[in-house]
Amino acid sequence: MKKNVVIAALITYIFWTDCCVVHPVWALPLVFASFLGFIAEGEEIFKSYAKSLKRGQYLTGKIKRMRKDVV
Repeated sequence: MKKNVVIAALITYIFWTDCCVVHPVWALPLVFASFLGFIAEGEEIFKSYAKSLKRGQYLTGKIKRMRKDVV
């Protein structure tokens, strides 16, 4: 979680200084929270995908062992 906050802070700073034309101060926490949410959700999606790949490889190996035992 700490790295997500640091990454979101850096992205917010870059967005705020380079991309944003109008700088309403009240929008700064919203921009930070949005970036933090995007990063956290993206990380969760990648973890879930990696877990499903690992589970699939495990099941594939189990099926191959079962087929070898039958033949």
